[in-house]
Amino acid sequence: MRGTPSEVPEPASLALILGGALALAARRRAGWPRRK
Repeated sequence: MRGTPSEVPEPASLALILGGALALAARRRAGWPRRK
């Protein structure tokens, strides 16, 4: 699926995805935030 330059995500998108994943992992590690 990945191989064509058109399918490769841009650095900005990658950073966003990575940031989201990291935030999710941090939340799970902290037992999810009780205050929103």
